[in-house]
Amino acid sequence: MSKGSSIGAWEEIGEPEDDFYEIGMNWLIFGKLSVLAYEENERNKDKVNQGLLAHMSPEHKHQIMTSAASTIKDIKELHKTIKKKNEITQSQMNTALSKVRHSMADNGSTIGHDRNQKENIALQTITDNS
Repeated sequence: MSKGSSIGAWEEIGEPEDDFYEIGMNWLIFGKLSVLAYEENERNKDKVNQGLLAHMSPEHKHQIMTSAASTIKDIKELHKTIKKKNEITQSQMNTALSKVRHSMADNGSTIGHDRNQKENIALQTITDNS
C-alpha cells in the first residue's frame, strides 16, 4: 500500500482501539490518584483538627463553636432556600409538561407535534408562574 492512500494513512495513525485503551487507562489512573489524594487530605485534616483541639483551652473552644453556630445557621437557611427554589422549578416544569401533553392530546397527536409550539407552551407556562 502506498503512503498516499487512505489505508496507508490509517496505518500511520494507528489503531483506534489503542487510543481507547490508552484513554481508559489514563482515566482509571487519574481516578485512583484522585481517590488517594482525597483520602490523604481527609487524614491530614483529621490530624490538624486533633492537634488544634488538643492545645485549645475550653474558653477558646466555646468561642469557636459560638461563632460557628451563626455560620451553620446561615448554611441551613441557604439549603432551605435552594430546596424551595428547586421545588418551585420542578412544579413549573411539571405544569409546563402537563400543558404540552394536554395540547398534544387536543390536537390528536402524540408524535411529530410542532416542536416550536411545545416550546412556546412550556415557556409561556413558566413565564406565567414566575
